[in-house]
Amino acid sequence: PYCDFNTYALKTIPEKEYIDALCLELSSYLESDYWSGRIVETIYWGGGTPSVLSADSLGRVIDILQSYGLLSQTAEITLEANPNQLDISKLKSYKDIGVNRLSLGVQSLNPIILKTLGRKHSADEVSDVYESARGCGFSNISLDLIFAVPKQSVLDLEKDLNKYIELNPEHISCYELTIEKGTPFYQSYSRDVFPAIENELKLDMYRMIRNKLRSVGYHQYEVSNFSKSRYQSVHNKIYWSGGDYLGIGAGAHSFASEQGSYGLRWSNIADYREYMKFIKKKNVAVAWQDKLSKESLANEILMLGLRSDQGVSLQCLNKLLAEKEYRQLLAAFSNLEQNALLELDENQVSLSSTGQEVLDSILAEIYL
Repeated sequence: PYCDFNTYALKTIPEKEYIDALCLELSSYLESDYWSGRIVETIYWGGGTPSVLSADSLGRVIDILQSYGLLSQTAEITLEANPNQLDISKLKSYKDIGVNRLSLGVQSLNPIILKTLGRKHSADEVSDVYESARGCGFSNISLDLIFAVPKQSVLDLEKDLNKYIELNPEHISCYELTIEKGTPFYQSYSRDVFPAIENELKLDMYRMIRNKLRSVGYHQYEVSNFSKSRYQSVHNKIYWSGGDYLGIGAGAHSFASEQGSYGLRWSNIADYREYMKFIKKKNVAVAWQDKLSKESLANEILMLGLRSDQGVSLQCLNKLLAEKEYRQLLAAFSNLEQNALLELDENQVSLSSTGQEVLDSILAEIYL
């Protein structure tokens, strides 16, 4: 009820036809001037429920990269999955094709919260699948947690988080529930079926998560993401650092930093039927593209870089901006530093702990 991903309810999944389209699209890009010869360091099967597809189907796409000799031997290959769609057989088959990182859409281990969120699995199922994954050799598992759910208290959340910690995953992603237009949750909020959660309570929850996870050895390397040492998501760090990534499939997004004057973003057609139709005809299915301006690139660097503990390089901003713009930005940084929201030195700007709590407000102040 809260999800606004590009998802569809089907009685019969057109698995072969869809994978045929993915393979055709990928091959087309791998033979293009920009992407040919690029070594693939990460693969991320996500953006919905890729675990409805068989390992053989996903393996076909991985085989294409291997046939071109472009898949790094140390590539991080992540699969997003719903716990109730996995069993030992499926886990083994995913492991066999090279998946080495699981991201499980757990969201909660509290049965009341699971019911509120419309999840189909139970806490016991999560534990069973988690142990099965460990038994199959998965040594890098990430669990999602959603907080600020209607009627949830800080104590409820802390008990939930303690259960996550007991499982001992390598990575935990913690997301505040956002109410997106067009979802059943949005309709419920509009009709006052769900009480709105006060910002102060959301902040107490976020601080509790951060303090608790830090106290048991998880490093917060991004506003919503915590990991044990050496288990940061390589793939997501590419997004936050402005690196190139190629998205294939219906609704997939891509970024090429050296196309256009300051980079090029584009997205595929969202409807899977139209996507497959266009791929058959043209090998690509681009819905829109955006050539970044100097200002939009600078804003993206700020928006993405400040999410990460690495922050933003001042040298990078200085090279990109005119002297007047850069000095105005430095003045804004200095003001935010005086209010303990940013940490600033001669090379880097990054969020303070307090700044993490109000990132959107900070961006509103410094956007060019």
